[in-house]
Amino acid sequence: MTHRERVETALNHEQPDRCPMQVTFTPEFADRLRQDMLDRGTLKRGADRGHEKAHNPHGGGNTYELETALDEDILLTSVGWANSYYQEAGQYRDEWGIEWKPVPYQTRFGTGVYTEITRRPLEDDSAIDA
Repeated sequence: MTHRERVETALNHEQPDRCPMQVTFTPEFADRLRQDMLDRGTLKRGADRGHEKAHNPHGGGNTYELETALDEDILLTSVGWANSYYQEAGQYRDEWGIEWKPVPYQTRFGTGVYTEITRRPLEDDSAIDA
Protein backbone atom coordinates (compact mmCIF):
# COMPACT_ATOMS: atom_id res chain seq x y z
CA MET A 1 0.00 0.00 0.00
CA THR A 2 1.07 3.56 -0.55
CA HIS A 3 1.13 5.92 2.41
CA ARG A 4 -2.04 7.61 1.17
CA GLU A 5 -3.85 4.30 0.63
CA ARG A 6 -2.85 3.15 4.13
CA VAL A 7 -4.22 6.30 5.77
CA GLU A 8 -7.41 6.32 3.65
CA THR A 9 -8.01 2.64 4.43
CA ALA A 10 -7.68 3.28 8.17
CA LEU A 11 -9.93 6.35 7.96
CA ASN A 12 -12.54 4.20 6.21
CA HIS A 13 -12.44 1.80 9.20
CA GLU A 14 -10.92 -0.91 7.02
CA GLN A 15 -7.81 -3.02 7.69
CA PRO A 16 -4.60 -1.54 6.19
CA ASP A 17 -1.46 -3.65 5.75
CA ARG A 18 -0.12 -1.94 8.90
CA CYS A 19 -1.17 0.86 11.19
CA PRO A 20 -0.45 4.29 9.63
CA MET A 21 2.50 5.90 11.39
CA GLN A 22 3.48 9.48 12.25
CA VAL A 23 6.21 10.16 14.82
CA THR A 24 7.72 13.36 16.22
CA PHE A 25 10.87 13.83 18.25
CA THR A 26 12.41 16.42 20.52
CA PRO A 27 15.25 18.23 18.71
CA GLU A 28 17.89 16.48 20.84
CA PHE A 29 16.50 13.03 20.09
CA ALA A 30 16.19 13.88 16.39
CA ASP A 31 19.88 14.85 16.30
CA ARG A 32 20.85 11.62 18.04
CA LEU A 33 18.60 9.53 15.77
CA ARG A 34 19.96 11.27 12.67
CA GLN A 35 23.54 10.49 13.72
CA ASP A 36 22.68 6.86 14.54
CA MET A 37 20.95 6.42 11.18
CA LEU A 38 23.94 7.97 9.38
CA ASP A 39 26.32 5.63 11.24
CA ARG A 40 24.19 2.58 10.36
CA GLY A 41 23.79 3.66 6.74
CA THR A 42 19.98 3.86 6.96
CA LEU A 43 20.19 7.59 6.26
CA LYS A 44 22.53 8.54 3.43
CA ARG A 45 25.18 11.15 4.10
CA GLY A 46 24.06 14.40 2.56
CA ALA A 47 20.42 13.30 2.72
CA ASP A 48 19.87 15.74 5.53
CA ARG A 49 21.03 18.54 3.18
CA GLY A 50 23.24 20.04 5.86
CA HIS A 51 20.33 20.27 8.29
CA GLU A 52 22.48 20.67 11.40
CA LYS A 53 20.21 22.91 13.48
CA ALA A 54 17.48 21.72 15.83
CA HIS A 55 14.84 19.53 14.26
CA ASN A 56 11.39 21.09 14.21
CA PRO A 57 8.78 18.36 13.70
CA HIS A 58 6.08 20.91 12.86
CA GLY A 59 7.70 22.50 9.83
CA GLY A 60 9.90 25.53 10.31
CA GLY A 61 12.72 24.27 8.12
CA ASN A 62 12.18 20.54 8.68
CA THR A 63 13.70 18.66 5.76
CA TYR A 64 11.66 15.49 6.59
CA GLU A 65 14.64 13.22 5.91
CA LEU A 66 14.17 11.39 9.22
CA GLU A 67 10.45 10.96 8.67
CA THR A 68 11.01 9.75 5.11
CA ALA A 69 13.82 7.37 6.13
CA LEU A 70 11.53 5.92 8.83
CA ASP A 71 8.84 5.41 6.16
CA GLU A 72 6.25 7.46 8.04
CA ASP A 73 2.83 7.64 6.44
CA ILE A 74 1.92 11.15 7.58
CA LEU A 75 4.20 14.19 7.57
CA LEU A 76 3.27 16.80 10.16
CA THR A 77 3.64 20.43 9.20
CA SER A 78 2.17 23.72 10.31
CA VAL A 79 2.53 27.46 10.14
CA GLY A 80 2.61 29.80 13.13
CA TRP A 81 2.15 28.84 16.76
CA ALA A 82 3.08 25.16 16.46
CA ASN A 83 6.50 26.13 15.18
CA SER A 84 7.36 27.72 18.52
CA TYR A 85 7.28 24.47 20.54
CA TYR A 86 11.06 24.45 20.82
CA GLN A 87 11.86 28.14 20.94
CA GLU A 88 14.60 29.20 23.31
CA ALA A 89 12.81 32.11 25.00
CA GLY A 90 11.51 30.04 27.92
CA GLN A 91 7.87 30.07 29.00
CA TYR A 92 5.50 31.64 26.46
CA ARG A 93 1.87 32.01 25.43
CA ASP A 94 0.83 31.09 21.90
CA GLU A 95 -1.86 32.71 19.72
CA TRP A 96 -4.54 30.49 21.27
CA GLY A 97 -3.77 31.57 24.83
CA ILE A 98 -2.09 28.27 25.71
CA GLU A 99 0.90 28.77 27.98
CA TRP A 100 3.94 26.52 27.53
CA LYS A 101 7.12 25.98 29.48
CA PRO A 102 10.31 24.17 28.59
CA VAL A 103 10.99 21.14 30.79
CA PRO A 104 14.51 19.74 30.92
CA TYR A 105 14.98 15.99 31.00
CA GLN A 106 17.91 13.69 31.63
CA THR A 107 18.48 10.23 30.21
CA ARG A 108 21.49 7.94 30.05
CA PHE A 109 22.03 9.37 26.57
CA GLY A 110 22.17 13.01 27.65
CA THR A 111 19.95 15.96 28.38
CA GLY A 112 17.23 17.68 26.42
CA VAL A 113 14.12 19.79 26.67
CA TYR A 114 10.49 19.15 25.81
CA THR A 115 7.55 21.55 26.12
CA GLU A 116 4.62 21.19 28.46
CA ILE A 117 1.32 23.05 28.69
CA THR A 118 1.03 25.06 31.92
CA ARG A 119 -2.22 26.94 31.25
CA ARG A 120 -5.22 25.91 29.21
CA PRO A 121 -7.38 28.86 28.24
CA LEU A 122 -10.61 26.82 28.22
CA GLU A 123 -10.10 24.85 31.43
CA ASP A 124 -12.83 27.02 33.02
CA ASP A 125 -16.15 26.62 31.16
CA SER A 126 -16.97 30.33 31.64
CA ALA A 127 -13.97 31.21 29.46
CA ILE A 128 -15.87 30.04 26.40
CA ASP A 129 -18.14 33.10 26.63
CA ALA A 130 -15.12 35.40 26.67
